Amino acid sequence: MPSYKGNQTRICHQGADGNMYVAILRGPEELEQWKEDSSKPLVDVVDSFQVFTTHRQGSTGRLSTASKVELENEFGTCNEDSIIRQLLSVGKVTPHQEHMPNKEF
Repeated sequence: MPSYKGNQTRICHQGADGNMYVAILRGPEELEQWKEDSSKPLVDVVDSFQVFTTHRQGSTGRLSTASKVELENEFGTCNEDSIIRQLLSVGKVTPHQEHMPNKEF
């Protein structure tokens, strides 16, 4: 899981199966640096070496770890390093803020 809660930068890809595939980034600046020099280590770009899915709830849906079958069907591999590189290349950056409980007035 990501190392922090609160504001996150996600990179999302809408799969052919209708699921949204998500990786958590350290920040948008790190992604831009990686796009300029893809030899930069992934550990400097992503916050977690896990690929998540929202199970057709869009980019703001609840994250759960994508199964190996889902990854294999969508990306042709279950190697998460390879999939994360694909997400970084073709995914869409989406800022996300954890939902806060309603304030009492």
